[in-house]
Amino acid sequence: MLLPGVIPEDIVVLPVPTPFPVGDVNCYLIRGDVPTLVDTGPATDEARVRLEEGIRQAGLGLRDIRQVIVTHAHVDHHGQAGALREAGLAVLAHPHARGPLADADAYRAFRHDFFVRFYQEAGLGAGAVGLASRFDVMSRRWIRPGAVDREIDDGTEIVAGSDTWQVLYLPGHSPSQIGLYRARDGVLIAGDHLLAHISSNAFIEPVPGAPERPRSLITYRLALMRLLTLDINMVLPGHGRPVTDHRSLVERRLRFHEERAGSILRHLQAGPATSLELAQKLFLHLKPDALALAISEVVGHLDLLVERGLVRTRQAGGVIEYHAAGSGRGGMPGDTEHNAAAC
Repeated sequence: MLLPGVIPEDIVVLPVPTPFPVGDVNCYLIRGDVPTLVDTGPATDEARVRLEEGIRQAGLGLRDIRQVIVTHAHVDHHGQAGALREAGLAVLAHPHARGPLADADAYRAFRHDFFVRFYQEAGLGAGAVGLASRFDVMSRRWIRPGAVDREIDDGTEIVAGSDTWQVLYLPGHSPSQIGLYRARDGVLIAGDHLLAHISSNAFIEPVPGAPERPRSLITYRLALMRLLTLDINMVLPGHGRPVTDHRSLVERRLRFHEERAGSILRHLQAGPATSLELAQKLFLHLKPDALALAISEVVGHLDLLVERGLVRTRQAGGVIEYHAAGSGRGGMPGDTEHNAAAC
């Protein structure tokens, strides 16, 4: 039986430093018959040293670990996966993680073109190329490319440690986001799907073969609601402290989305705007490093408003402009403006 707030003895939290404002990433070592590492941290010397030190302090060596499971394809979670695979670990990840983990030239070009078009539609103009190029820089600096040995998806069962875990597909923050659920004690290793201290950004990013760009926030909200149906005693997140009240936290996140959408709608009722203009109005003192996150968050809420018929779009010269469809606010509560986008 899982004691309230106590992480099970067979799971070791390995905080690994990242070069990002979010701080350390939580990697998890599951001890038992099949020693398993969940997430890796970025491919930096500091992260590698800290990860290996944590594994040693847990009483194991790198060669004792059989597999690494990637919760989602963001560099702070998978950057070292290629190096670990070279050391003999099998890499397991969702099919949508295959391109980012390999980081081949063809995928990199596809991703770059996607973001250039996305930021041009946002109204960034010539600056779209520079912002899109940031992702290429991150790839070269903080990813050790590698293959995926086994693709895992919703319903897949994995032996990790001495238990069978069920894979849950929880897209939204990332198209490749999965969680690992253990029914016997209600533990969910959730990556960045649900964080205690910050609302996860439903980041809009490309999915190879998809006919349209993802409506990430709409998808994310559905995946959050799925957690309400599960018997979860503890969520082990990708950043920050464990969550032991997942239902109340999910409900707060869903309310936040409604409040943020309501704030955006009120801006549009004062006049049409691009997603870039809305990001600049919504996030005071927006820093250049947060611009990609801010635009992604704003477009996600605009998708929600468009789906509800409260906002319509007009495209001219490759730029998408958003207009309030009417004076009604859809019953959305008020919101206050924030200084930075959520990570």
